Amino acid sequence: MADGTARVFVYGTLMRGARNAALLDGAVLVAADATTAEARFVMRQFASSSSPGKQTPGVLAGGGGFVRGEIYAVDEAGLAALDRLEQNGARYRREWAAMSDGGHAWIYLLIAPDPPSERQDRIGHDPATGTFWWERAEPATD
Repeated sequence: MADGTARVFVYGTLMRGARNAALLDGAVLVAADATTAEARFVMRQFASSSSPGKQTPGVLAGGGGFVRGEIYAVDEAGLAALDRLEQNGARYRREWAAMSDGGHAWIYLLIAPDPPSERQDRIGHDPATGTFWWERAEPATD
């Protein structure tokens, strides 16, 4: 963005009220209800690598669905912190993706070969629209 920030699309533990949301404390919420513009993803539930015993969503390329989440404007230091959390290049890959608001944002796609959890109880999916979302255990906070 012209102000030196980057748009980042988050869909899981970085969303408002979720366990890693504090990493976005210095970021600006751009869109509280955003969706990817292209139906080319699938969301699955995995064991968390950063929070043992917890579950986390992972979005993979190659599916036929949209993903719902939030968009933030983050500065360079914030983007570096997110890259560390997501293990960019090793566990996740940050990719530029079209969003439903007509803009683009970075999205973290799972590239680690981890098998999905047997439990998929926190993945929401609307077959009519092809949209996936993460069912948070705790409500969002403003």
